[in-house]
Amino acid sequence: MSAFSITVYANSIEHCQMESKPEAEWPDEFTREEMLEQQSRLLIEECHLLQLEVSRYRQNIAKLIDMNATVTAERDKLEKSLAEAEATVSRLFTEAYGHSREIGSIERVPDQHRAVMRNHKIPGYYFEPDWVHSGPVKVNK
Repeated sequence: MSAFSITVYANSIEHCQMESKPEAEWPDEFTREEMLEQQSRLLIEECHLLQLEVSRYRQNIAKLIDMNATVTAERDKLEKSLAEAEATVSRLFTEAYGHSREIGSIERVPDQHRAVMRNHKIPGYYFEPDWVHSGPVKVNK
């Protein structure tokens, strides 16, 4: 049997209507001291199991904190990458708009050229590749 101490304060224990017998009358009966010892062993075991459970929960919480830190760092890195990608897309859209305006103005140049040529009454076979006319008319002198 292990030795243990119990501190009892005044008026802290209610008196029971039990008879105090030094020895049990029957073999399967326990004395009051034996019941208290058994109860204290059960409480000690329960406290030990609860300490193990609390320790396991603390380890789980520590793992969750590490996982949260990892995920937070990854999220911040991805947010930075997303901001860079959005800036690149915005810049490319601006460049594409500028290029499309330049292409549009270049596409209008042949039309403007034809209009100028027609205004000056220059025949179409000089400036239009699909001109149906047979060619310049030869003048005999």
